[in-house]
Amino acid sequence: MIVGMMMALIWPFGRLLSVALAWNICEWRLMIQILSGVHFVTPIIMYWVPESPRWLLASSKESNKKKAEEILRKVVKINKGNMELFEQNIQNQIESSRRKDTSYHPYYKVFKSKTLRNRSFILFINWFTNSLVLYGLNLNWKSLTGNLFTNFSIAAALDIVARILSIFILHQFSYKKVYTLSMFMVALSFLLTFGFSLGDYENNYPVVILSMFGTFFISMTFSIIWIYTTEIFPTNYRNGALGASSFVARIGGILATTMGPLSKVNENIPKAIFSVTTLTSAGLALLLPETGDSLPDAIEDCE
Repeated sequence: MIVGMMMALIWPFGRLLSVALAWNICEWRLMIQILSGVHFVTPIIMYWVPESPRWLLASSKESNKKKAEEILRKVVKINKGNMELFEQNIQNQIESSRRKDTSYHPYYKVFKSKTLRNRSFILFINWFTNSLVLYGLNLNWKSLTGNLFTNFSIAAALDIVARILSIFILHQFSYKKVYTLSMFMVALSFLLTFGFSLGDYENNYPVVILSMFGTFFISMTFSIIWIYTTEIFPTNYRNGALGASSFVARIGGILATTMGPLSKVNENIPKAIFSVTTLTSAGLALLLPETGDSLPDAIEDCE
């Protein structure tokens, strides 16, 4: 969990770096070239990243199970663990994976399971909402703060704090509880904005504060849902589920660009959309299972 959340923490730092680059370069073509150049390093770094032992164990190929055993044996040696206990546990894991249907199946086959089908649709709605609200706020903060650089800097700073706080909170409470409560807090922040209009106060400080409040909690939910989604699905469907959910989130990100024009028609329209979507997502998230125990390896583990 800690590793996953720390990886998510890199995202807002990247956003802050983008602000610094944009401030100093002020030429979008050069900035895109610099940012694109970073991606040449990624494939090289991935050479040293080992395959997931859990995925290898869930594979139907015996050669992959052997690779998983080798990787885990190295981990135990590095951590000076009990090798005798490891040998016993790894053999139990291998035998258990052989008894289950852990062979590769296309992701769409999860929809044959009523349980996983329902979970997929709930997660799709939540991913859509997270992306719609997060980018909807970030892209339209200029109308509140009056400065695009301030916009992204404040949003990235709040994102960093939210993700760090998530690490500590998730040590005490489950993903489901923290995620659902945080999403309800996002909804509350938008519902409260109906009591204020832009221009009523100097610098629109009530709306700005509530927007910051919403940004903080939507950053928290977005960081949690990445890990929460992977723990809900079986091993061999995990990547497909995460990819499909992320695809739906991109739709939300695209529609987030319409929030600015809609606010010019009536400033309450984006507030209403954000309030309804976040309340709906929070309510549906209550139907999802708690995670944190052993992860499912096959569909029957989720039934």
